[in-house]
Formats: sequence, structure tokens, C-alpha cells
Amino acid sequence: MCFLLPQPDRLRSLFRSVAAIVCGLIVAAQLPAEVVVAGSSMLQPSITAIAEQFSEETGIELAVGGGGSDAGIDAVLDGTAELAMISRPLSAEEAELVAQTAIAHDALSVIVNAANSLPGVSTEQLQGLFSGDIGAWSELDDFDARVAIVSREADRTALQLFETHTGLAHHERDEPGPAGSIARSAYRIATESEAVAVVGGTPGAVAYASWATAERLREQGMPIRIVALEGQSPGANTIAAGDYPIVVELSLAYTELSPEGLEFLSFITSETGQAVLSDYGLIPITDGEQPSM
Repeated sequence: MCFLLPQPDRLRSLFRSVAAIVCGLIVAAQLPAEVVVAGSSMLQPSITAIAEQFSEETGIELAVGGGGSDAGIDAVLDGTAELAMISRPLSAEEAELVAQTAIAHDALSVIVNAANSLPGVSTEQLQGLFSGDIGAWSELDDFDARVAIVSREADRTALQLFETHTGLAHHERDEPGPAGSIARSAYRIATESEAVAVVGGTPGAVAYASWATAERLREQGMPIRIVALEGQSPGANTIAAGDYPIVVELSLAYTELSPEGLEFLSFITSETGQAVLSDYGLIPITDGEQPSM
């Protein structure tokens, strides 16, 4: 697992490049891999499971690691990874450099500790919670606890999705967002599972995280609740229909694919691969563009 330290925007490009190289080297060192995959933590658990099944069936060794969407794309561009797992749209510049195959949908959900009975939040309330304007849960419900904000490091895609929806910006951005900034007191973590674990262990915590990851860990006993956003609860139906406010398209990006890389990408988009994505709570995309050399 690769952890990226928070940094001002003017240093993000440098840190992204370093992170891509480091993450790519760490992942590549895990196995004598023929295909290296790096990027989004939203996709990492399911792609790891698919890779294990693919290796068992084909004998082709793969290495899968995190680092975030930005680092994954940079690793593909500098040659330290063949496939980048991404959970955001490509920028115009990136779209000129890499091809992309959409494989699933997820959602960015709002989670609280299981002790918190809050049924849901509006975007305005979410802004208040994460800006620090709402400091106690008693301002919204009967729950008697201080609000503990769990956010992300400045380069993480989940943060970018949250910023776009709420209008809040990470406090280290050059400018506040239209709705202000996320409180400096927020815990800043890297991955989906870390966000869920912190909320599960902190009664007053609130975070945003992959719905698929949060729901899977909740079913496994993590003491969290996934609350409605703008009256919509995330789930297979609301995500597939686009009714939930923050739906995330998950995809794989690449430049030139090796025969092994193409075979793995085709395996992911096959019925077998899509079934694994579904097992991990993701909403498969079965009619997207198929990978090609």
C-alpha cells in the first residue's frame, strides 16, 4: 500500500510523479509480474480478486497495488504499470494520452458510526459537517457526540468527487471552494477501507467512502451506517439509475497493451470478471467499449 502525504497544490505534480514511480516499483516488486496494475483504492479489492482468479486459470502473474487514480495514470505513462485503475473522468490532456475501458459503477457514500441514528443528510448539512460549522451531532439529531471529520489526502479522487459535489475544497488548495474549505481539524487518510475503519472506531465520526467498500465491510461486522444523501440511499438500483447524487464510473486506463495485459482486460469485461465485480458490490458495465490492441 502506498501512502501519499498531504501537500499544497503547487507541489501536487511533483508528488504525483514520485508516487507513481514508488507505487509502481513497490507493486512490481511484489511478484515476478507480467502485468502490473496500480491506482484507485475503490477498485483495488475487486481487481485483486479478479487477478488471483485470472492467474490461477492462465498462469500469468499479476501485481495489483493502490496509490490513487492520479498515481495510477502517471505509472502507466512512465511505464511502471500497464493498467491504471481510475475512479474519475479523464482530463482532456489524459484522454489524449491513454485509452479507457469502463468496467463498473460505484457511489461515494456518506458513513457514520453505528451508534449514530441520523437517517440522512442534505448537501447543505454535509457542507456544515465538513467545514466545521456543525460541531456537534445534537445540532442535527439526538446523538450526543462531537463531530469527528474524516477526509482524504489532497490528491485522492474521493476527495475530488466530494469537493465537486459539496463545493468545499481541501484546506491546502490555493483557493477555497464555492462553499468554503474542509476544516483543518479533519483526519486525512488514504484509502476507502481506512475511512470506514476510522468511522467504525469513532462514535462521532463522519466520512465519505466507496459505497461498495463500506457496504461490504458493514456486512462483515464493521459498526458503521450508510446514510441517505438528499433523500436517496445508495444501492444497486439508485446507482444504476443515476438517482443517487454521487455516482462514480470506474475504469481501466492504458496505452499499449501487451498480449497478457489485453487478455487480463478481456477477462475483467467477461461474465466471469463482471461477476467478481458484482460480488464486491460494484455495478458492472456489460455493454461498454471492449478493449483492443
